[in-house]
Amino acid sequence: MRNMLFITIGLLLVLFSSCGQYIYKSTTVRTPLLTKQNDFNVQLNAGGAGGEIYAAYSPINNVGFSAAYASSVSSDTANRKKSRFSDVEFAAFPYYAKDKLRLEMPVGVGFTNRKALDTSSTTFSPYSRIFIQPTIGVSWESFEMAFFCRISDLNYSDTRFGTDRRFEPGIMLRGASKNIKAMLQFRTDYGTNNSKAPGTLIPYNQQVEYLPFHFSFGMSLSFNASDLMGKKKIAP
Repeated sequence: MRNMLFITIGLLLVLFSSCGQYIYKSTTVRTPLLTKQNDFNVQLNAGGAGGEIYAAYSPINNVGFSAAYASSVSSDTANRKKSRFSDVEFAAFPYYAKDKLRLEMPVGVGFTNRKALDTSSTTFSPYSRIFIQPTIGVSWESFEMAFFCRISDLNYSDTRFGTDRRFEPGIMLRGASKNIKAMLQFRTDYGTNNSKAPGTLIPYNQQVEYLPFHFSFGMSLSFNASDLMGKKKIAP
């Protein structure tokens, strides 16, 4: 038990340590695993991008839409200043659900913002991103799991950094009750790093770095609006 406690503390320290030139903040890979029209999925997560809130809705069968927001405060070791980072994401996704099988293909965009927490209050956009995320999952009433690979193109506002493509394969696990589940996610991170290409003339301590792996954990709430409305009896 003591060893598990030390391991957990160590993971949390790694998870929430924002020091270094980690300009890219990996948000939780969203896996709503919807099944039919009027399905909702709401998630609260904590990870490398900070605190996150996410919501997905299916207005018709086999098509869903989602939006998410993430925010964190980080320290820049280059100038020893703190800043607030935020990420807003929008996506649409076709999905297929039959028996226990779940297939999803979110396609979306993300926009970031960073504001200095000092007297200058400088605000700028570190990068924007577009992504596609093939996902395959299985679902039971009290447990769900999914395998995914998010492929993102990052367009940095600093032209010296150019663009990068990130591949983030991983696994998501969540379980508890039918509607409310605790969630854990692990994913690796690899891809291009154009800011380190020969001839960019960027000092080493100002180059973009990427963490090789990411953890996220949180809660997931799933329900169907039609089912909730159907439980309400209207008196004649």
